[in-house]
Amino acid sequence: MEEIRFYFDDLEKKLNVVHVSTGKRKVIKSQKKIQRFLNTHGVTLEQCKKVRRDVDRMGLFKRKFFLFKNRRYFV
Repeated sequence: MEEIRFYFDDLEKKLNVVHVSTGKRKVIKSQKKIQRFLNTHGVTLEQCKKVRRDVDRMGLFKRKFFLFKNRRYFV
């Protein structure tokens, strides 16, 4: 599992998630998805106002690929 950093931006009401090794960033805007993320990682919204580190339990930065006739296509 890969390490991530995440924090909640209170002004824009968004959860920012950064993949440590690649530097890629994802922004979660939906309140439902934010709540699911917080429940999965076992933190509260108040705790996310500071930058936190954890492993990517939801697989947000998981590398996806498909197999077609013995060829790999990465997405």
